[in-house]
Amino acid sequence: MIRFLPACLVAIVLWGCQTVPETAADRSVQSINVQQTIDRMKAEDPAVARFLDSAHAYAVFPKIGSGGAGLGGGFGRGQVFQDGEMVGYCKMTQGTIGAQLGGNNYSEMIFFKDKWAFNMFIKGEFVFQASTSAVAVEDGGGDSVSYSDGVAVFTMGYSGLKLQAAIGGQQFEFVPN
Repeated sequence: MIRFLPACLVAIVLWGCQTVPETAADRSVQSINVQQTIDRMKAEDPAVARFLDSAHAYAVFPKIGSGGAGLGGGFGRGQVFQDGEMVGYCKMTQGTIGAQLGGNNYSEMIFFKDKWAFNMFIKGEFVFQASTSAVAVEDGGGDSVSYSDGVAVFTMGYSGLKLQAAIGGQQFEFVPN
């Protein structure tokens, strides 16, 4: 029973995090952070701009915090865009299990190639293991990125240190404007 206590605590904390920022000021700050994330990723990797121009839709998470010691979790909130217009809010929750210690923060952009992939996301049926699906923007690896099952993911770290050899996944929630 004691072994499951950390997992329960992570689940309770993540359960309470809302998808949409509560106040107009919080939503404004999030919009600024989203635009800064887009600008930073485009500056680091030109492939991001190409995906922005060609994707059916995309989600931007300016800050995802994750951490763990055996069991891990993560959370981030963001915004979703279609045809260059913000169409809703999203949140990501992450759970992992395995050899891991520490914490880190990173940004993530998820591009949806077509309507089918985007609909999977907005219906809450989109789940994946990001560590095997994402391309790190700092590596400049975006030139070789292609869609996998209609989705392409870019990440960019900016603080913390986390050693990890774990399995897990990310799950998403979408709330339209």
